[in-house]
Amino acid sequence: MRRNIAYLSEKSWHTNAAADDFIPAYTAALVKDHREQWAEGFRCMRSIFGNEPTMWLLKELTVGFGTKDPKRPYPARIIESLRAAKGTTYAYKAIVITLEKALQSFQAGMPMPRRESELAVYRWYCRQIIVVIRCLLQFADAVDRPEQAGRNEEEVLRRLQGVCETFAQAVGELDSVMQEMQTVLPFYLIPSGLREYTFLREALIEYTQE
Repeated sequence: MRRNIAYLSEKSWHTNAAADDFIPAYTAALVKDHREQWAEGFRCMRSIFGNEPTMWLLKELTVGFGTKDPKRPYPARIIESLRAAKGTTYAYKAIVITLEKALQSFQAGMPMPRRESELAVYRWYCRQIIVVIRCLLQFADAVDRPEQAGRNEEEVLRRLQGVCETFAQAVGELDSVMQEMQTVLPFYLIPSGLREYTFLREALIEYTQE
């Protein structure tokens, strides 16, 4: 949110400036050193959040209020999409790779006064999208895994055991993201954030129990 306000303020004074011209100035206001690393991280984020196709993919990760479908509970629709189209899977994997690059860029740098919390939000935001996408990719793979074993009961059981272990790790990663969220986000954003992750967390646990 602060970045958006800062960008609009800068644009009002420099109407002919390109969006990329804003990044170095904003980075200089955030960190004392390693500014080019942070600038590269912001460029990575902009390639995701400033791109309409990838924004639609990210929108699919969310559960909007009033959009819950009892016939196809979250994340059924996105799992179906991942299983049906290899291109969707590749696109989400590309987002993960890009955000991992951004997150790596955000590890260094001494924050400017009163900016540490803002830096923490950027790190968390990259991390939480990475975790959610990985969970969904694992979910889609888990649905296919027993089917790929055919009628070999022993192989089916072995694969199901692998699914349970994978999902237990995924739930742990989601829990970590949810806990971190409560330390980095403003208090008024936390309830809606917890709601988002609860749907996926419950789906992972329910599938494991089945």
